[in-house]
Amino acid sequence: MRVLYFIWWLFFGYGLRLFYRKIVVLNGKRNKEGSTIFISNHPASFMDPLVVSRFNNAIVFFLTRSDVFTPFTNPFFKSAHMLPIYRQQDGLNTNEKNKEVFQKCSEVLMKNKNILIFGEGLTDDIFVRRVKPLKKGALRIGFTALEACGWKKKIYISLVGINYTQANLYGSDILLSNSDKICLNDYREAFEENPSRTISSINQDLEVIIQNQLTHVDSIDKVDLHENIMMMTRKGMHSTCFDDNLTLEERWNYSKSLALWLNKQNDSSLIELKTMLIDYHNSLSILKINENNRYLQENKEWNLFLNFCRFMMLLPLGILGMIHAGIPYLLIKVFVEKTFKRDVFWASVKIILGIIIIGLINLPLLFLGSLFLPCLSLLESNIYVSIYYLSIGIFAYAAYECKLLITIFWNQFQMRNIDISKLNEQSTVILNKINHDIQL
Repeated sequence: MRVLYFIWWLFFGYGLRLFYRKIVVLNGKRNKEGSTIFISNHPASFMDPLVVSRFNNAIVFFLTRSDVFTPFTNPFFKSAHMLPIYRQQDGLNTNEKNKEVFQKCSEVLMKNKNILIFGEGLTDDIFVRRVKPLKKGALRIGFTALEACGWKKKIYISLVGINYTQANLYGSDILLSNSDKICLNDYREAFEENPSRTISSINQDLEVIIQNQLTHVDSIDKVDLHENIMMMTRKGMHSTCFDDNLTLEERWNYSKSLALWLNKQNDSSLIELKTMLIDYHNSLSILKINENNRYLQENKEWNLFLNFCRFMMLLPLGILGMIHAGIPYLLIKVFVEKTFKRDVFWASVKIILGIIIIGLINLPLLFLGSLFLPCLSLLESNIYVSIYYLSIGIFAYAAYECKLLITIFWNQFQMRNIDISKLNEQSTVILNKINHDIQL
């Protein structure tokens, strides 16, 4: 493992653990074996390589669009195991340049190391729970490596499903699901007889396998309905409306099962439920509240006293978080949202820049320990200041939690005079309809 990759592994792991509430990896032990090409879906742009390379129990080299490589970034990116992949829009000689990349990938696999490829090739502007058709590049890389070594080395394919509750939302969850590995050597006879047909056939099988690692809603017209049903039942992967007594794996299984059920239904059979949910959303909008606030109010699950005590306990740390991280983050936020037109990039770039810039801005603390704690020896004071420096991420977390609690306090205050009885009746009718029609 190169030094910069290890540094990224440590620091981005720390940042991602603070950004996401829960991170679960299924079948990650299968990834200990090397010479594997991991093919993943690509729902959240720059966030995806950070998540998979950090939490999926395998050190990987990953292919990255070539336009982000410059004379300045080249040394950093390559030290972090990033390899450029060239697209048609990147200019002339794309095929020749990609041959060089394929050769490099072969060398990586021969050394018993792993490659991560995002098989869809691109990220949608809007987060959607479905996977697009897979490109064939991963298989071509695998068979190119096998031909180069005379089929003496075993090379594997593994499908990785990245399941976010909401990729760019602080406090959401991630579940990574790994498939069984496929040994490409088993296809030698078929490949040597007809390479193109064999690659196409395997690719079709891979699309089925990766769909099993994900929530896959096959029609874009059913995506909102799937999300709204999860919101109402609180059983699935909705980012804010969920039953915390369920494990993340249970919520994921419900989300997948619901998607499979919806995929089998024709549009006409879903019209009534869609209409009921649209009317319900309109009712929420008129009252200017969201479903989670209504649910908390109806079920009396919001304990003002306990949450106020929690707020007061977090407040001192939150103030430190605002000083050390909050102000730099606001500047980063403005820069990122003005620079990147596609908001699918925002969260990952903010995390990357936040860890780097906030870390650098606060770095002088490490050299000022003796000034802050003159009563201690130089060694002791530096130990304490180093612990304080490493706690800045926790301070930032406390600041965000304080902000979140203030928002909830305000929402509950606004709802004190709102009559939600009709909303509760609507919710009950919809839930009865869902439970009657969808028996999972």
